[in-house]
Amino acid sequence: MAGSFDGEVISDMVQLAEFTSWLRRSSRNDTCILVSQKPDGKPVVSMDRIRKRVGKRASVTMLSNSVQQSAYKQLGTVNPYNGSIRIFPAGDGWTTDPRLARFVRGDLPVAEFLESVSEQLDFALVDSVRRSMAAQPRMSVPAGSWKASRRDVPNPSPVVEESSGPRLADVRGRNKLYRIDMAHASVAIGFMMRRSREVPCILVSLPADRPEPYLDVDALLDEIGDDAAVLQIVDHETDEWLNSRLPEQLRAYDGACRFLPPHEWRIGARLCRLNGPEDSAKAVVRLSEQVLDAAYADGYTVGGDAVGDDGGNPVRSVPDGATRAKVAMIVDDAVYADTGDRMPQRINAVSAVERSGVPVGRLVRKGQSVPVVRTPDGGFELVPEWRGSSEALSGYMPGATIVGVASAVYSDMFVTTLYPALDGAPAVEAKVHGPELLAGSGLDPHADLRPIIRKGEAVALRVEERSGNEWLFSLPSDGDKPVPLAGLMDGGPAWVDPSDAFAYLKRLRENRSLADMPLDELLGSIDSLEAARDTVRRLHERLRTVERLNRELESANENLRCSNDGLRKDKRGYEKAQDNTNPLAPFTGLFPSMREELDWQLQAQSLLQFNVAERMARPLDEWSYMPGFFDSLEECEHGDMSRMSLLHTMLFVLMGRDDLNGARTHRLREGGGGDDPDRLDENGNYIYRVNVHGQYRLHFTRDSEHHVTFRSVGTHESELR
Repeated sequence: MAGSFDGEVISDMVQLAEFTSWLRRSSRNDTCILVSQKPDGKPVVSMDRIRKRVGKRASVTMLSNSVQQSAYKQLGTVNPYNGSIRIFPAGDGWTTDPRLARFVRGDLPVAEFLESVSEQLDFALVDSVRRSMAAQPRMSVPAGSWKASRRDVPNPSPVVEESSGPRLADVRGRNKLYRIDMAHASVAIGFMMRRSREVPCILVSLPADRPEPYLDVDALLDEIGDDAAVLQIVDHETDEWLNSRLPEQLRAYDGACRFLPPHEWRIGARLCRLNGPEDSAKAVVRLSEQVLDAAYADGYTVGGDAVGDDGGNPVRSVPDGATRAKVAMIVDDAVYADTGDRMPQRINAVSAVERSGVPVGRLVRKGQSVPVVRTPDGGFELVPEWRGSSEALSGYMPGATIVGVASAVYSDMFVTTLYPALDGAPAVEAKVHGPELLAGSGLDPHADLRPIIRKGEAVALRVEERSGNEWLFSLPSDGDKPVPLAGLMDGGPAWVDPSDAFAYLKRLRENRSLADMPLDELLGSIDSLEAARDTVRRLHERLRTVERLNRELESANENLRCSNDGLRKDKRGYEKAQDNTNPLAPFTGLFPSMREELDWQLQAQSLLQFNVAERMARPLDEWSYMPGFFDSLEECEHGDMSRMSLLHTMLFVLMGRDDLNGARTHRLREGGGGDDPDRLDENGNYIYRVNVHGQYRLHFTRDSEHHVTFRSVGTHESELR
């Protein structure tokens, strides 16, 4: 792997910078496995052993603990640590979607660790191929006679790809045989992995000792005709290249053949082994049966009419005498449809609604063609032609974001209904386990799901794996777009409203407890004695935690109150001490009146507090007093107001510096409301209030000639009406 860091140990900052730069390149074609070291400086499994396991499918690089901190700053959350592994697919897609960087935990047993590395590498290779193919123009799949007939559409062109570059059409033989060489190998991978592939696919490999396959390809084509695409590898170089890049579920080697069903390669892929040309006849029979089973998944009969079998799902059938009508409108629970009469007729949909369990607005929509029968009273009744669940959920494949309904919620898991029960056919349900759902999300994997998931609400999930009735889900992103949701009848609306399907993600990220749940829902989530004990235990722990936090808060508040009281007392003592030690104190009480004393103190304090330049830059405004000012001053000085603090405040007002920090000068209002008008004095001047200290405020006015009138001094509530 020229140009990669395969087999290297990143141990210094220069190497790390070069490696991260290479890792972020959009032109990087190699999948990279980044191995971290445990705290003892050793990996879980040696790098040589990992390289032997993955072969040429990916480069393997080790990250030394000496650069671990710097690596985290450069790679962020995708940086592996403590023995874990990150698998970066080709290109730079992981920089915008970190989920593409697959993760393998470092606390797994060695055998499970290696198996998980191989599995996650397969997923990363699939991601790489899908991204590269998505960048190309859309390619139609080879037309299949059985698929075309089922959909009643004309056969599309055999293979139409981009006008330049390799195309499968260039190597097409008889029927749907494609001879794959190195030039067309990557196109073949894209075709095999495409979810839109509507025909089965058979990959025919070469044995190591001969240039022709063991399988008689012509005999196979005689049996299957156009019902499957056959990809025949034509040389050993292409055979080796494909097997080094294909996931294990897709590989065919040593003359074996790999069968892939339509749409999804991870489910139903089968390997047909051949030990020599003598096994070809049996292989042709076996592969033909697999193609036939895929082509007629709903069942088929020989010499009679076919009867649909959807594994317990309802059969599409309409009673004799039924006709089709087009829904004209839906008014509340009433359906009106065009039945050929002059006016739209009301269609009785009560039975269909009861049988499906969904409201009529989720059953039919305007413009939908529905089967109806005439009732004995001359009216019409809707006769639902239900879709089978396998058909309705065919797009629910790994990588897709889907929407279900939470039908039961417990502490560590919930059940989601993906398709409801219809006319005796069971509902399609999946169990979603909390630890699996939350793995790798950074959230507590053991979080109680009951305050998060609400019974009956729509829930969006991302499909990671699907095998038969077994599902594995992960959390979707807020911006994910769900696949088109299933309708219960052809042309009908989605049976569940997906608009709030992502709402639970916000609750999941919040710190919610069982106390946030309605009591009835909480009781309904308890289905056993053990569950009841667990619930009581959790609630008791929560109660104890809340009580402990309340005690700590009360203690902290009490300490804070005591501290504030002490600070206020110390502050008052300090201000009184200032008053007693200031140079103006000996002159207190020597003046004929308090007015003359205060005037002299203001002038003297101005000389003491400001220099000549400051006094010249900001000379004192003229001032006067309201008649009640000195009464309010005397009353406040009986308390703990400091005369020095008042003098400082009055000087700042007279110098026009009452906007300093702490003064908080503002206009008084007529009332206590923020929208009340400003209060004016008898001369039409605004009344201002400014802080003195503590609870004391100075009230004054200033006219257009900058004459200041001191109205009063008092507590915060004084001067209010």
